[in-house]
Amino acid sequence: MKKLYSLFLLIVALLVLVNVFFYLHIYRQQLDYQKDLLLKQTQICGWEIERKVADFQNDLHRILFTKNINDFFTDPDSKTIVARQLEVLFSKYSHLVSSIQVFNGNNQVYSLSKDRSNQILSDEYQPRNHKNLHNREHFERKNGDWIYALPSFSEGNKVELNVQATLTVNQLAKSIFENYHLEDTQWQALLDHDGTTRLHNHSSEEIRFQQIDIITGNLSDGKDGSLLQVVHLSKGREKVLTSYYPVVLFTEELGVLFSLKTDKIITSVILNIIILAAATFLILIFIILIFLAVLQRKQQEELTLKQSERKLKKILDSLPIGIFYTSEDKNIQSVNRAALEILKIADEKFLIGKESQGLFFHFREIPFSFKGVNEETSLYVYYDENDNEILLYFKEIPFEIQGEKSYILAFIDITPLENARKAEAAANSSKTDFIAKISQDIRTPLNGILSISETLSSEKNLSPDYREKIEIIKKSAELLVSVINDLIDFSKAEIGKIFVEEIPFVLENEMEIVSNSFSAMCEEKNMSIFTEMEADIPEEIVGDPFLLRQILTNLVSNAIKHSGGEKILISFKAEHSETESLRLKVAVQDDGVGISPHIAAIANSESPVKEAYERQNIPEGLLKTRKLIQLLNGDFEVKSPSLIASGKNPGTMVSFTMKVYSNKGPEKNIDFSHIRNYSDIRVLIFHDPKRKDVSLQKILKDMEIKSEITQFNDSSIPLLKARLSDKSDNYSLIVIMDTPAQNGFTIARDLYINELSQNYLVIMISSNNRPGNLVKCQKMGVDYYLLYPYDSSEIFDFIQNSFTHIEIPVSKPITLKKIRQDISILVAEDNAINQRVAQIIFKNLGFEIDIAPNGMKAVNMVREKQYDIIFMDIRMPVKTGFDATYEIRKLGFAMPVIALTANVSELDRTKAMEVGMNDFLSKPVRVDNIKNLLIKWFSKPV
Repeated sequence: MKKLYSLFLLIVALLVLVNVFFYLHIYRQQLDYQKDLLLKQTQICGWEIERKVADFQNDLHRILFTKNINDFFTDPDSKTIVARQLEVLFSKYSHLVSSIQVFNGNNQVYSLSKDRSNQILSDEYQPRNHKNLHNREHFERKNGDWIYALPSFSEGNKVELNVQATLTVNQLAKSIFENYHLEDTQWQALLDHDGTTRLHNHSSEEIRFQQIDIITGNLSDGKDGSLLQVVHLSKGREKVLTSYYPVVLFTEELGVLFSLKTDKIITSVILNIIILAAATFLILIFIILIFLAVLQRKQQEELTLKQSERKLKKILDSLPIGIFYTSEDKNIQSVNRAALEILKIADEKFLIGKESQGLFFHFREIPFSFKGVNEETSLYVYYDENDNEILLYFKEIPFEIQGEKSYILAFIDITPLENARKAEAAANSSKTDFIAKISQDIRTPLNGILSISETLSSEKNLSPDYREKIEIIKKSAELLVSVINDLIDFSKAEIGKIFVEEIPFVLENEMEIVSNSFSAMCEEKNMSIFTEMEADIPEEIVGDPFLLRQILTNLVSNAIKHSGGEKILISFKAEHSETESLRLKVAVQDDGVGISPHIAAIANSESPVKEAYERQNIPEGLLKTRKLIQLLNGDFEVKSPSLIASGKNPGTMVSFTMKVYSNKGPEKNIDFSHIRNYSDIRVLIFHDPKRKDVSLQKILKDMEIKSEITQFNDSSIPLLKARLSDKSDNYSLIVIMDTPAQNGFTIARDLYINELSQNYLVIMISSNNRPGNLVKCQKMGVDYYLLYPYDSSEIFDFIQNSFTHIEIPVSKPITLKKIRQDISILVAEDNAINQRVAQIIFKNLGFEIDIAPNGMKAVNMVREKQYDIIFMDIRMPVKTGFDATYEIRKLGFAMPVIALTANVSELDRTKAMEVGMNDFLSKPVRVDNIKNLLIKWFSKPV
């Protein structure tokens, strides 16, 4: 009988496999063909968009380099020539350009635009608001369009005028997409870098791609490709084949998407499948008839087997756990009563015959750990008819009955455990939100205390006694702000929201900051802080100075409050490894009363249960520190006595470790003594050919340094090796541009592997910065890591420090600047204390301000009076700062709006940029911060 069943199953399986194989083969053939075709169309479309924009840039550059351009507003003949060229440019790129403007520093504007009949209109006028000239190539996004401006320079390198074009990339893409559009069968879309759909030509009003994260991730890495996905439309869902291709326009990264309904692919397969399925069906009917004839002979045997099954079912029904009895193919044959109760199913017929694992979903977040968990044990989720989620713990047990393999699936309901876990997580989140809310409310009076004390300390006629008292108030308030920040960071650490930075810093400076911040407390308690650092620790290291400072602050504060000693020692040791990383061992010791072995053991323990019952006896500073050390993946230890203890008190020592890197650049034995002038320096720039950035070449040209720009390819390494022997023709400096389309680290690694990094100075300029880039540069022999955009002074300083035999040129006179005194300022703030503080701060700077008590009042005051700058509190009654700023921008006002907030979160930053805010000030507001902002926006030459 078993052989007969096996033969039957084998034949059925073969037939099914033949059908499946045939279907998959044809389907894959069609799918691969459509993928290649669709991806090719996507690439051609993307190339065409990039080419159109590149051609427009080149044509605009040609106009700017004509000899008539600078005489546009002074010479009628020049104006006629240039205006004609601009009109030709406008007509040539009518699908891309919506308007062109030429304007100079005298507030003269010449404009080209189109009317409703698509005729070009020209106009010359003087705008109400002065248009600022850009001294370099400028690009920005505004109201969905792109603004692209180029300056024109006189012989004296002075900016004479700007030519500015408003670009409608959506219109360009739409015109190109029409060449490939086939109603809703094949349609196109244009994506922003964040996955937002800028444009599509599907008839549906709304489109949402299900796998947009995969697409945007590949696009940001400069990759193209194809995938099958579901697209959510306003009228339903469609399964489509989507090809995508990255497009880089100016500094913007876009994606071109072509989508094809999979129905068209499947239709071509169906006819062949029908023929094969019909043949398979006839064969299967024949096999079934034979099999039924055999089954009649085995009825008596089956009857006996059913009786055995009934007995087994009675046994299983008596068990308190849910049980499925399944066949070898995992189809459910029988269930017990407990299983029906757990799954809340009234009739077992609903389950019989169904594939067991198809009823459940794998539970991927497993916060529990069970003893004895193995490969046959899993967690599953089941949804009952009311969509209630039931979490089940499964155990699969194989066994045999009469030589036939079967399974028993046993499970229990652990939903209460999961609900308890979720409740705990919600409680932690609520606690964190509560701490953040309370901390923000405390910042408001602290803002007044700090600002008033800072203002009073600047008074000249104060007695030393009063000045000392004011300083105490100020330092106490600053310490309270630090405590609030500790609370917020501690609560964030509990839910894993703190990120570890990798930035350069000087360890000695961090030690000095921590020591100075506790000088007043130590003087009050007659304590002294000493620092000790081993000589082999690098002067500059790469790590997270903020977390290190916070950890040391917690430990020193704890020692001052609880030790009762006379001195505190902060010591640093370095454990060097074979790699570039250092294991920094830090110890904070005191000579106070010490800590009991019991409390030290609890502080060192990582058991959350033990801590929950006994942490009330542990100083808070140790708890905070252990949380932060866990983020750094370091070791933490508390012990007593300390190494500096003397006399009757044993003292306490708290030590921890953290991973850092040396910030010392690679040592290179390069002889630059023959380079005496900037003109002797030769620079090779490896740049992405799709992004034409001439700013670096202009900086080098202004310094009379020769430079070449090229794409890195297979011939680059042999070329550099060939030039090493000829100093007169060799490069001195290599600049690698790291962009989304060109991986600069691949180039740096090839130079390092071929031992070329030691023969050149290497700079990497990255517009694709990521954590760990600085450390990777050091490993690959890169001397200087620079982020884009950069200042020309950074390039100048590096060259000056590297080529020491070049005589420093005579400096040009420095132009001094000061703040304008005719600034009209509006402060929107609902808190009366903060209003008064703002008046005092601005009065000390020489300005009178207007106060708006809420966002609606601020909007009304802007309508009535012309303000130069607005300081806007984010959270106000009646109308928030976000809503007020949005309405002000909607009215057409372009003055700077500075956000005032006690807690600048990433969400607030994003929302502020969306509504049109220009900058942020964090409360408590300082005089220096206000002054720096006013210098930034309203400085003028003396």
